[in-house]
Amino acid sequence: MSDRLKDLFETALDLTPPQRGDWLAQCCRDDAALRDRLLELLAAHEAAGDFLEHPAELVAAVVADDDDDDLGFAPGDTVARYELVERLGVGGFGSVWRARQRVPVVRDVALKIVHGEVAVGGRESQSLAAMRHPGVAKVFDAGALADGRAWLAMELVDGEPIDAWCRSRAVPLRERLRLFVEVCNALQHAHGKGVVHLDVKPTNVLVGERDGRAQPVVVDFGLARGTHLEIGVREGLGPIGTPEYMSPEQAAGDLSAVDVRTDVYALGVLLYELGAGVRPFVREPGPTGLAELLLRIREIAPAPPSRRGTERLPRELDWIVARALAKDPADRYPSVASLADDVRRLLDAEPVSVGPRGAGYRLRCFVARHRWAAATLLVAISLALAGALAALHGWSQADAGRLAAEAATQRAQRALALVENLWEAADPVRFGSADYPVRELFADFERLLPPLVAGEPAVELRVRLSMARVQRVLGSHDRARVHADRAVALATTIGDADGEVQALLERARVSFELGEIVDAEGAATAGLARLGAAGEPAARANLLEVLANCRLRGGSPDEALAAAESAAAVRQSLGDPLPIARSCLQLSNLHGSLGRVDLALAQLTRAKATFATLDPGHPDRLVALQHEAALLQRQGDRASAEPVLRECLERRRALFGERSAHVAWTEADLGWLLHERRRHGEAEPLLRQALATLRERLGESHLYVSEAGQRLGAVLTALERFDEAGELLRAAAERFARLPGHPVDGLVGCLGNLAALRLAEGEQGEAIELMRQAVQIARERLPADHFVVSVGMTNLAKMLYDRGELAEAAELLEQALLRSEAAGRRGEAELQRQRLVQILRELGRDDAAARWLR
Repeated sequence: MSDRLKDLFETALDLTPPQRGDWLAQCCRDDAALRDRLLELLAAHEAAGDFLEHPAELVAAVVADDDDDDLGFAPGDTVARYELVERLGVGGFGSVWRARQRVPVVRDVALKIVHGEVAVGGRESQSLAAMRHPGVAKVFDAGALADGRAWLAMELVDGEPIDAWCRSRAVPLRERLRLFVEVCNALQHAHGKGVVHLDVKPTNVLVGERDGRAQPVVVDFGLARGTHLEIGVREGLGPIGTPEYMSPEQAAGDLSAVDVRTDVYALGVLLYELGAGVRPFVREPGPTGLAELLLRIREIAPAPPSRRGTERLPRELDWIVARALAKDPADRYPSVASLADDVRRLLDAEPVSVGPRGAGYRLRCFVARHRWAAATLLVAISLALAGALAALHGWSQADAGRLAAEAATQRAQRALALVENLWEAADPVRFGSADYPVRELFADFERLLPPLVAGEPAVELRVRLSMARVQRVLGSHDRARVHADRAVALATTIGDADGEVQALLERARVSFELGEIVDAEGAATAGLARLGAAGEPAARANLLEVLANCRLRGGSPDEALAAAESAAAVRQSLGDPLPIARSCLQLSNLHGSLGRVDLALAQLTRAKATFATLDPGHPDRLVALQHEAALLQRQGDRASAEPVLRECLERRRALFGERSAHVAWTEADLGWLLHERRRHGEAEPLLRQALATLRERLGESHLYVSEAGQRLGAVLTALERFDEAGELLRAAAERFARLPGHPVDGLVGCLGNLAALRLAEGEQGEAIELMRQAVQIARERLPADHFVVSVGMTNLAKMLYDRGELAEAAELLEQALLRSEAAGRRGEAELQRQRLVQILRELGRDDAAARWLR
């Protein structure tokens, strides 16, 4: 059958398209399958276009996929130590079998037998085996048969091809693109190990459910080549791979031209398929629409599936696909990572690298990316207007009479004019970079501000307050502090008591978010003193909430709860549901930070009832989601926490964009959760990205940077990359001990992670001493029922047990168990109970063990 198919195809190539219809009807009238296969081959040849120099060799590769005899192999045969069970498929120049390995472990594997004399070098086998990524099927073993054919034993992945998965579940475009980015991450990992796949296609990307979410896995590295082409290939073998996904250089059989950009091309085909639902048959891709990239299939070819009813595709996807499918490798993305980065930018509504340089496109991305920021700008204008009108009203009622009212009117008009200047600063003709983020918009406005407000301190005060609020919300804390400090000085100079209170509140908030706790507490205390007993209640509640956060961070949890409860009482008296819910959320956060899970959940439930009326993407709802995930984690229900945290992360990315401190901290939380679930390979990239963003946005001294660094260090310890883990953990511990505003629990956790590192390095004695130090600090400086205390005691008990010191281990576990039970941390308590019972039995104290089991 293979020879006949090849002969018929070569005959068809000599016919004109109008002639082929009658000829196919005649030669295939009794064999519809043969006719369909010929049509596929002809379409593939058209897809290759003028750059396909070896059509006969292409056909040989494709026809090999239809070979039914498997060159003598059958179920029950053995290849090395693997017994063939059933053939799973044929393709990509080889057949894939389910095979059973019996020694040294019993497991089913996917065994690929490569047809033809393709030899795998030793260094190449090591590169394949070295790949460790959740999106890459593991390669267990490789070798060669006596006749020179290569074989590989790989992880048997349970899943559907990515295109079938998306079709059967009607997966929306955004989720398809997210899956595609994960595929790119997996292939980038392979490229980093020196391996080019060479057969990327939907059937080699399987999607299955892992922990409640879709996980794509790249399989079948049977054609993989080292990036230095260490593998020997028989001369004249021709192109290898799947024709519809071959790059021009791959289809030409030019292995000297094959590199990572060959996989980029195949990924471009896959991306097109995921976006449009059909495969692209492109002759010379260019910056055209997806519809224009479809092959104009000739009369004999089947019509492409209808795209009616599919999602509207963004034009950025056209540009990305065109770049990936460029005929010349030099015109493609230089790496899979750069392709993935553009898709991420598309998801985050950021300008893609292959987009136009015009200001209009960048402005459109800015508006799409910063919906809440745009809303905040409108709020800023409203605040300025409200302040100006309030001033006008107050001044018009004063005894100063008509002249004062006229002056007030002029000030109000000046404040509004200044806000209008903010929009003038956003003129697209001023754009000079690939993006125009909010911080640059305000930077332009700030440069114009001083001369415009000279001699008008009351007007400047209101504008500065608005600028401080917006800059803080958008994460530009340094600029926010400049405006807040200037507002404090202006209010003091002109004797505006209300303005001074508002300015002190802003300075307290921004100082706290910068980790400058002493300054933040001083500003909040000064604001409360300036407010006095009869001051405006909402301002009092705001200042008390900042003070509560400062006192918790400063190691005074009882004082923190007292301030937060006072703020909640003020909110309750005012009766506004949303501020009341925010106070409940703060109380939930405070209790949760202390490990008092039941109390935290009760407050969170109250807050969520009000937040349920808000838009799903509202910032308050997202804060509540993050707290909910943390509390589920404290209870030991990590499986339930993960989807909550992933929803929070997805919505925050949509709201703030990829490079936001809010997004980064959510990534850090998700990375730590995955670490606790023993999915260290998934946790590492999340924590690396979070750490980089937090450093960029908040500075090296910020608490979140230290915390993300120590979390990454713990993950790297689990991955046995001890040198880098040690650098991160020691740096974080030094910052926790030295910098103000770094909480005690952060230092204790960091010391505990350092102890785990030293234990993994074989230094048991040093590890125990570090853990003792951590537990001592926790017991001296944290509340007795704080989760950091009980977790530290549990970890120390485990180390002592491993060293044979069972009595002390049992004593520590008993104390830890009492603490976690009292705080409602059920998952933690159950783990401690199991360990305690085991040790008591080993000590011969069965009665005591039985008491703990009741």
